[in-house]
Amino acid sequence: MKSLGLPLVISAAVALGPSASGRSTHQAVLSDSEMRQVAIAGVRSRAPAALQLPSFGFDHSRSEGYVYFEAFVDVGEGHVGFYVIDPRTGDMWDGVSDCGEITSPEIRRLQARLRQRLRLSRAQYLKIKRRGPMCDQVPR
Repeated sequence: MKSLGLPLVISAAVALGPSASGRSTHQAVLSDSEMRQVAIAGVRSRAPAALQLPSFGFDHSRSEGYVYFEAFVDVGEGHVGFYVIDPRTGDMWDGVSDCGEITSPEIRRLQARLRQRLRLSRAQYLKIKRRGPMCDQVPR
């Protein structure tokens, strides 16, 4: 029986492409739990009283590379806010405004810590940073 060892190794190296040479083509992203932390910080900056209600919660979905968190409570109006997060950077926008980035000292500290965990340098961040999904309607 013939050994297929060497051709198999060469095929695997060719299939892997750039990552086989030591450069990673995979971009690390935030976990759902980490993005939820960012969304909670957004609620804390916009509607802190909602966090105290026992019925506070989130629904979340994904679309076009963003993760959408809808914060809600089961009393009154029910809607607390829409928080849109870029899982590559932790940047967050108000999902109902024309392009309102949500930030606060707490959010900036959390984003810095999460970007450090992602090993995202300032130069890399600036290279991949993008406008929020609602920003197409707003001039730069």
